[in-house]
Amino acid sequence: MSPFQKPLGGGLCIFLLNVKSGEMENFVAAIIVVMSLSVATFQVIRNYRYKELTERRHWLLAIVLYADSLLVICDLLASGEGLEIRFLFDVMLALIPLMLLSSSVWPVSRCINLVRISIAVMVILSLFHVLCMFSLSSHPGVLIYKYASAFLTVLFVLFFLWGIWMRVREVRAVMQAGTVWASLAFVVDSFYVTVVLLQICIVVFTGFEYPTFTCVVAVLMDATVAAYGIRMSTDSLFVFYRRQERRIVESMKILPSEQTNLVPREDDIFKDIYERVLEYFEKEKPFLKGDLTINDIVSVVFTNKLYISRAISQYTGRNFCQFVNYHRVMYSVECFRKNPELKVAELWPMCGFNTIVSYNMAFRLFMGENPSDWCRKEKIRIFRKGK
Repeated sequence: MSPFQKPLGGGLCIFLLNVKSGEMENFVAAIIVVMSLSVATFQVIRNYRYKELTERRHWLLAIVLYADSLLVICDLLASGEGLEIRFLFDVMLALIPLMLLSSSVWPVSRCINLVRISIAVMVILSLFHVLCMFSLSSHPGVLIYKYASAFLTVLFVLFFLWGIWMRVREVRAVMQAGTVWASLAFVVDSFYVTVVLLQICIVVFTGFEYPTFTCVVAVLMDATVAAYGIRMSTDSLFVFYRRQERRIVESMKILPSEQTNLVPREDDIFKDIYERVLEYFEKEKPFLKGDLTINDIVSVVFTNKLYISRAISQYTGRNFCQFVNYHRVMYSVECFRKNPELKVAELWPMCGFNTIVSYNMAFRLFMGENPSDWCRKEKIRIFRKGK
């Protein structure tokens, strides 16, 4: 999460109250541009270093932030009335695509076109501000930007709710990766949406009448944009609490060897069932089917669902979905070690996952880190070993 908004906002508010109008707008624009460019440049450097492991959303992140920085700069140069409200609108244009790219409720493949449209809108508006700067056109009234900001706020919330609905429809694919991590990701996403709405409410309640408050909210909004970007750049949930995130991952990892010691040795029935299931998984690899269910195993092992579920739980400490996902993740690890040129975007369809979101969550659960980070480190290990 990003708890830096409160301390940042308090000190910034005091500073801005003592700054003149024109200087304040320049200062706010500088903060927005510096934060956006810093995160975008960090992502570009990361993409360049690990381009074979870079996903499409990582490049789109940098493009969105660069486009938003260009928009703010052109808006500042164009000057005119209601500049602080336009800054708020400019930042909100970046919030929507970043939310779509980084939120756990949205599969990247379904929001690519929406992100491209957002980038196109920012570029077109930048060109429009250039025309205004050379007096070839004039800015629309301040009221237009107020309505446009309200529209983007509603759109932001609707996209989040729509994403939740889309994920609920695919709840089976999400829950297969472990309910704890999926629930935690949803809580973090909800936190960000709540922070954005609170920031907008501050401006709405003041009626856009106080430029200082509007500027403060614009900066805080860009801090949220930066937080979205950092989360996506580092493939993490939290911006600051990385150590806590690692602890959560470690606590979610279940070691079969530790669980096996708790299994009653006299339970030969469940042991036999588990061995048959394990043999079937190792030989036939049914987990490569995206629609595999426990009913498919019943007809092979010749027992009922309850016995299969209990046998797996006793000997691995996992439920059936986690058991399946564990084998899928291990298969993707095996595939990458055989062919280190494979990309993450190619791995998850190969091993039976329905979405890259469920693959990332499952990989983190069983391997303790993101697939992109693991692949990068593993590729280095393979390269050193081959020398």
